[in-house]
Amino acid sequence: MSKMKRILLITLTILVLSKPIFAQTITFGINTVFKKNFRLFLNEYRIKEAQRLFSASDAGKYKIEAVGNEVGFKSPNAFRRAFTEITGVSPSFYLNSMLKVKGYCRHFVQ
Repeated sequence: MSKMKRILLITLTILVLSKPIFAQTITFGINTVFKKNFRLFLNEYRIKEAQRLFSASDAGKYKIEAVGNEVGFKSPNAFRRAFTEITGVSPSFYLNSMLKVKGYCRHFVQ
């Protein structure tokens, strides 16, 4: 994730958590426009970025925990849970599938 995207996500999270009126406005907007809550909206954005990293040409060098941390998850379990809920597959399955498509052989990725 680019430094600018990370700063934007961190800033938005801090603003939502620290300013109740602003948080209500942002949450209402996300609920109304996207038909989802703030946490799901943010997690979907993070998971899309993780999928992009896993699909990159140098994806074989990434560890799942590092990608989860890079896209803003504080724990590997939270990343795995959100990734599986949103995509329907585990991060390791997704990464291994991407590597297989690219012709790499990596049987198990942590």
